[in-house]
Amino acid sequence: MNKKKWFPFIQNHSEAKFRLICLPHSGGVASLYQHLNTYLPAQIELCSVQLPGRETRYGENFVLSIDTLTDQLSEACQELIDRPFALFGHSLGALIGFELLKKLRTHSLSPHMFFISACNPPHKLVGLSTIHQLSDEDFMKKVRSWGDAIPKKVLENPELMNIILPRLRADFTLFETYPYKEEPALTCPFTLFGGTEDPIVTPSNLQEWAQHTTCKPSLRIFSGDHFYHQQFTKELCDAISKTLLEESV
Repeated sequence: MNKKKWFPFIQNHSEAKFRLICLPHSGGVASLYQHLNTYLPAQIELCSVQLPGRETRYGENFVLSIDTLTDQLSEACQELIDRPFALFGHSLGALIGFELLKKLRTHSLSPHMFFISACNPPHKLVGLSTIHQLSDEDFMKKVRSWGDAIPKKVLENPELMNIILPRLRADFTLFETYPYKEEPALTCPFTLFGGTEDPIVTPSNLQEWAQHTTCKPSLRIFSGDHFYHQQFTKELCDAISKTLLEESV
């Protein structure tokens, strides 16, 4: 398994105490997390995940099964985890992270913290409406209603949309066909992040992640919508850094 393929932008820090593995939202790419390095201290080494079919992996087929995806990703992670690590996942990324951690625990690997951002708990995702089957126009109208994740200049550029739309639809297929299976709770702690104006994920729904860990989760709500993390990047990084560095002493 090629570690570089899955983690193309690792910033190696000799003084790093933790590796922070970041998983993207639907349609997201690894480079979207690179600006976090501006706000994260050198003790936290950023490792953003590149999923198949985008950026440095553009020529590969999308993976439409979360089980297949996490099988492959868990193998790559085992090459990477040689120090304490944490996982951050936004929206779809949190769901992928949850399934990934279930795979990693079979290898006795567990994170110091699982940061869950703007994602409803897995047991509440079954039977949701499926927008990946809508027409392009209706599909994008629904996606835009959740926040300003895609800049207007991109939406108005047909060439860029021809690149973004297929991976968005593939990721929503992955998300909306997710087959939740009840299993023993994870033993790692959770930190839950969300936005006050998120029309999809409410604070009360976020708190239901508690049934999937043996630890008591902490909750932090920011101003903003489903993509609050793009507006409050520094504040988010400060919260992550405090949790990993100050509370682990």
